[in-house]
Amino acid sequence: VVALTGVMVMPIVILLLLVTSYDHYQDLPDVQSAIKAAAAAAVGLTFGMGIKLGLLILKSPTAILIASSCFVAIGIFRFPMLSTVLVIAPIAIGAGFWNERK
Repeated sequence: VVALTGVMVMPIVILLLLVTSYDHYQDLPDVQSAIKAAAAAAVGLTFGMGIKLGLLILKSPTAILIASSCFVAIGIFRFPMLSTVLVIAPIAIGAGFWNERK
């Protein structure tokens, strides 16, 4: 408990200070510009990670099948994401284990 508290206290304090500062200065144009720039950077990093993972998926037919089935289940059939992941994740883990054994 003491170790967890020691690890968590400073990040929480820093976060509270940042939230308080943002709440006080949120109407300034420079702050709004900084938030927009940070959001753009986050989108760019997410897009870049998606491309990296997508290139890895293209190397494995099993990964393409699993990714496609997730897309179809969630995107087309509108199944809930949590239940889809709970069903497909064990299948993907089993397929990965099976492919490594070959």
